Amino acid sequence: MAKNLNELVASTFLEIAEGIESGSFAAKPKIALTGMGSEHGEANAIAGAQAAAKMGIDVYYIGTLEAEGVTTIHVADEEEGHKKMEELLDKKEVDGA
Repeated sequence: MAKNLNELVASTFLEIAEGIESGSFAAKPKIALTGMGSEHGEANAIAGAQAAAKMGIDVYYIGTLEAEGVTTIHVADEEEGHKKMEELLDKKEVDGA
């Protein structure tokens, strides 16, 4: 119980700090993006993910590349990437993909 309470308090203080820093106390949307297999190429996909992150969106990038401000979930191929995306949605770890 104490661990859960400590996590809740820490999470609350983090949300307050982010709200003060950004000026917005609204919840950030969490969006997953698969880069592998994109018709635009993985480099363009990660660039778009980074641009979205700079606008206040929590981006979960599923692929092989990394960028500042973006959470990368490494996968080996397109099939694994799409399975991971579906898993994130099913577990409600992201709001959309």
